[in-house]
Amino acid sequence: MDEQLRSIDEYTLLHDDLYTDKTGDLYHRTVDVSRDGQREYAYRNYAWVDTLIDGTETLETVDLRFLVDEPTFHKTTDPDSTDRMEHYQDKNRSYFIVINADGGTLQEE
Repeated sequence: MDEQLRSIDEYTLLHDDLYTDKTGDLYHRTVDVSRDGQREYAYRNYAWVDTLIDGTETLETVDLRFLVDEPTFHKTTDPDSTDRMEHYQDKNRSYFIVINADGGTLQEE
């Protein structure tokens, strides 16, 4: 999976922190403050997904193109929330992201 620190000009906002690039990949944008506290945008084209393999729960990454229903993806976090999480939803799934120094990674609930 790809973690991009390219220029912001290389991404186009679709809606609700969801971006695309010229190749059609989907990215979720977060704010990375892990480098001396300076705010940088981080674009990740994957999400963490819980799966069951041989009865053992594991986390694996899945490309957003194959996970997110882009037209129905939307942010559901209360704008007044002081929680360190953000929530999103599409017609098939719910997602969350825990805000941390490196910006965090979208996860399926």
